[in-house]
Amino acid sequence: PMYGSWQTKPFEPKEAVGGKIPKNEYNSVDLWNGDAKFLPRGTKYLKSALGMSRLPKLCRELGIDYARANVGFSHKNGTVAPVFEGFVVCEEHYPILVSALENVASFELGLENEKRERRVLNRWKRIVRRVFERVRLNEIYGS
Repeated sequence: PMYGSWQTKPFEPKEAVGGKIPKNEYNSVDLWNGDAKFLPRGTKYLKSALGMSRLPKLCRELGIDYARANVGFSHKNGTVAPVFEGFVVCEEHYPILVSALENVASFELGLENEKRERRVLNRWKRIVRRVFERVRLNEIYGS
């Protein structure tokens, strides 16, 4: 071992007080390798999922404190950049956020379905127009 047991002490995470998450100087929470034991006490880790891109805006609208989760660093082309995956929120706000995210995800899914239906209908319109045009041209000029 590099250090003696008398020279080290176990990591003790900070505690979220009054709905505020303890963050580092970059307004994020460090979760080494995404390990939940490094979470501040009284917080929950929301991993990336459908509708997660909307979470910051949703939190601002609801007045809920959140922090991005830094799960490590990537080394590319001689530079080092943080890797953010998911968000950290207080346990007291977790049920509210999960239900709001489910609503947002179902709404986005509905919008995607509407767009797909519109595209399908436009394709059918185009096919029918072309068939009628071909019939009309055959009547005028013969086949």
